[in-house]
Amino acid sequence: MKRILLLLAIVGMTALQGCSNDDDRVDNDTVGLVFDINKSFNAQGEIIFPFNAGEVFSGDVVLIYWMESTTTNGNPVWRLIPQNIYFPNNEYPSISGYLTYNYDFTTTEAKIWTETDINLASIPNYSVGQFFRVIVVPGQNPIFARSAGSKGKTVTQTVDYKDYEAVVKAYGIKEENIVTRK
Repeated sequence: MKRILLLLAIVGMTALQGCSNDDDRVDNDTVGLVFDINKSFNAQGEIIFPFNAGEVFSGDVVLIYWMESTTTNGNPVWRLIPQNIYFPNNEYPSISGYLTYNYDFTTTEAKIWTETDINLASIPNYSVGQFFRVIVVPGQNPIFARSAGSKGKTVTQTVDYKDYEAVVKAYGIKEENIVTRK
């Protein structure tokens, strides 16, 4: 009888070790999807691209960053759109007007579009071969962090979505995992 109880105790302990409750864990690397697109705006001043089934759900947040330039080291400078560009500027001193990149999205596609009073063909540096980074942040899944002043309680950490580097850090995005879609 003692052997049977010992055997049941060992089996029970082994089975319980496989179960865990990680509901209280801090999750600092949750992001649904990250990819780049490199496209030119069409004649209507739009870039439309689909999401694959199951990539974006109702309640998710889609962030789109435009690669404005690169640093002297070749690192990209990302700007959350909408972005406004005013002319004349250093690249086009003879053109006067404005260009705004904006976007919207559904669970099946996203559209980046331009609002401008300038012929897009006259500003190819802003309309041809543009790089955008798309980040899908799952809804109902905020980033949490423990702060020293919270006495061990979990508090919501706010992320400045305009600061690309802050988003990358908060969501644990690794550059080597980002692919370019056509």
